[in-house]
Amino acid sequence: MVNGIGNKALLMGGGVAIVGSRNVDVVGEMFTTKAAQACAQNKMSVVSGGARGVDQVAMNSALEAGGVSIGVLAENLLKKSLEKHARHAISDGRLLLISPYHPNARFTVGGAMGRNKLVYAMADFGLVVSSDYKKGGTWTGAQEELRRKNYRPVFVRTGENVPLGNEKLLEAGALEWPEVNQSMNLNGELQVLSQETPRNHRQAVDSSDSLCEYMEAAAKANKNDAVPRVSDIE
Repeated sequence: MVNGIGNKALLMGGGVAIVGSRNVDVVGEMFTTKAAQACAQNKMSVVSGGARGVDQVAMNSALEAGGVSIGVLAENLLKKSLEKHARHAISDGRLLLISPYHPNARFTVGGAMGRNKLVYAMADFGLVVSSDYKKGGTWTGAQEELRRKNYRPVFVRTGENVPLGNEKLLEAGALEWPEVNQSMNLNGELQVLSQETPRNHRQAVDSSDSLCEYMEAAAKANKNDAVPRVSDIE
């Protein structure tokens, strides 16, 4: 079962799952804002986890640009839905907040990791802004998605001084995020790039594309009551 608030935003569906580090740098934050604005301009939802850093910047930037955001939360769904800015966006039908957990659930690392599966499941494409290498929820979520048989295309930010994790995700089969301009059909461009890039160097594993199975996996992950460490999540 998924708890949700603001279901009118779900009518748009699809869109781009924008994810990344909680401690994103200024360049990464600017990139996130531009990508979210491009999604809003192209009437594509921005899907994210609602956490501090890239997630919040992406969701807020999309809303400020007149677009739609879908937040897949790992904790405190009820509390966050009552915040002033969220209430207005939900009322306008431009924000949907959902969670596979209880509306008052507290944070756990397992819950956050399980939530990441739903973020990708709700979108048509993924975009990793900043990822550490071999650690953190952003890295794990992207790696899981790249290895799935029925995967969502995963794009990453490239350029100078990007985190090592971004470069390693490219080696694992992720795609370069295109240079965005105002006249671009973003959805069409992402579809073309996804189809033109071979995937034979990725390790595919059997995995259902069913949203129900994503939710089941997330619910199981929430049983992990380990005390979270900052290094474990992004």
